[in-house]
Amino acid sequence: MNNENEKNVETETENPEPTTHDRPKKQKKQKYSGAYWYLQQADEDLTRLSFTRALLSIIAFMLQLVAVFMLTETESGFLLKNYPSYAYSYTFLFFITPVVAIYTIVMNFTRNKLIKRIPVERAPKNGFKFFAYIPEELFVALLLVMFVMKLSFVCMAFDGLGLVGMFLALASLGTQIWSRTIAVKVLRTAERIPAEEK
Repeated sequence: MNNENEKNVETETENPEPTTHDRPKKQKKQKYSGAYWYLQQADEDLTRLSFTRALLSIIAFMLQLVAVFMLTETESGFLLKNYPSYAYSYTFLFFITPVVAIYTIVMNFTRNKLIKRIPVERAPKNGFKFFAYIPEELFVALLLVMFVMKLSFVCMAFDGLGLVGMFLALASLGTQIWSRTIAVKVLRTAERIPAEEK
């Protein structure tokens, strides 16, 4: 009996459980480096411009939705008969547009707001000299493609309602370009502040 107890004691001392002090500490992943882009405009101005930019994106999305649904039977019938792949491309863009638009709007209200200090990790790789945030740029490009397609539909199979849809697509594109222009003008003035040395 004593021998068994001694063996148990020996095995316990050989394989001790790690205490809280001995366990390796998990290091938290540092999210930001500390470097940031600094905007010199007043907070009130940035808040106003940021809200205006997001509101314009919402208006652009709504106009585009109306324009998309103004594809007339004349146009769709002509396209499906003569250019089915072109019609399917338009249908594909029809489903992509709301996703990109909603993502852009949400990002404009959250992560991509115009604030005084913008972490470098949130900005484009080369800064804000030529471009705004990627979702905005993507939304403008997508609306441009949609407008060109609507214009081509009107040229191929003219219809009064289709013409109205084309002008709505143009208005949508113009509104989103206005939204992007606000962001570009503000962000172009940003000054990069390096991270503090520890």
